[in-house]
Amino acid sequence: MPSLLSGETLDMSVMQNGLVAFVGVILAVCVLLNLLFNKVAAKDPKDKKTDWFFQEEKYDRKLDERADKNQYRNY
Repeated sequence: MPSLLSGETLDMSVMQNGLVAFVGVILAVCVLLNLLFNKVAAKDPKDKKTDWFFQEEKYDRKLDERADKNQYRNY
């Protein structure tokens, strides 16, 4: 933009460079906002298709007191 400050006229290349710079700034701001929203979403993920099942305690598996609580591994 120094050419505009010195009093030169606007030609097509100056306008094209300004448009490309403007699109670049908008793109960078959008990427930054996307990163911030993804950081928030990673802390508290929500999935409406499965939350109704996993958020309810009445569907939790109840362990029997006689159940074998050892975790066996087969090698």
